[in-house]
Amino acid sequence: MQHIILVFWKINIKKKLQQFNVLDFRQSIRETWGNRTMSAHIARVFFLVAGRWDDIQQEYDEYQDLLWIDEEEVYDGERSVLTHKTLSFVSVVHHFTTMNNGVNTASYLHCFKTDDDSYVNVDKLYSVLYKEKTIKRNPNYNEDEINYWGKCQTKIFPPDRSNGKWSISNKTYPETWFPPYCQGAGFALSAKFVNCAVGMNHIANMRFMPFEDVAVGILAERCGIRPTTAFHKLIRMYRTRTKEERKSVRLHLDKVSRHRIPGADINNRVLQHRIYDADDMKEHHLSALDPSFIPLKRREWNRRKAEREAREVQEALANQKSSLEIQAKKER
Repeated sequence: MQHIILVFWKINIKKKLQQFNVLDFRQSIRETWGNRTMSAHIARVFFLVAGRWDDIQQEYDEYQDLLWIDEEEVYDGERSVLTHKTLSFVSVVHHFTTMNNGVNTASYLHCFKTDDDSYVNVDKLYSVLYKEKTIKRNPNYNEDEINYWGKCQTKIFPPDRSNGKWSISNKTYPETWFPPYCQGAGFALSAKFVNCAVGMNHIANMRFMPFEDVAVGILAERCGIRPTTAFHKLIRMYRTRTKEERKSVRLHLDKVSRHRIPGADINNRVLQHRIYDADDMKEHHLSALDPSFIPLKRREWNRRKAEREAREVQEALANQKSSLEIQAKKER
């Protein structure tokens, strides 16, 4: 069996158009990391979309790479369509890679699901899954298998019963704890996982869970599969790592301004989440193709960072000198 990664792409066709032309975004993916001619490790790339059929029919006919979910495009709490998209993705993979008797007929070992604002370094992903030993190992994991890989919650957490963004009612999820799961920005599922989740009817029989990443964690638990968490920095969730950015994500506010994010750098990473726009996507692609590529934006950001660090060193030295002088005066 060949090590071919089947990649699916989940996209929100109602993204704010003033920030992002969605069709241009999809086209930039087709021209960059999703282009099958640029990597021997991709079997297919599909975009999962929901909403009105009339909005995507022309694009569907032209590119033949859209999977349409007949659901309203809603992302609010317990009405979210994300779980429908993700479980449809898993079911479609199983359907098109097995025969009627459930025997695996396709030469793929993993499929990969990611969000619409992520750049995936496909060659690095392939290397991590099949060549490198950069996986954080848990003694309970099977060293020879990676069935569920990503940026994972290795500890279990109780459900949020408040009225916040990630709250869930006791009626919807009465259990005391969430199972371990990988964050939805990007995770790999093995053929073994997919065959169990669909073939053993776990998807068909599970109670609806509005949080897609937790839903996949529930399926993993039912299949007896534990998540394998990515090595540090292979998956980067934020661009600036500032409290301001984390707050904007938590409160559903607009993205951090374009001029405030550092330039593209996907070298030695599998995934960069929160790509800003199509140009940002293309810059990350250039960074993946040529590790020496340094966009003007990143050079300027690095220069400001160096200046800031130099000022901090000078201030620390000045404070230290002042403290020594004060101490000397006291000793006199």
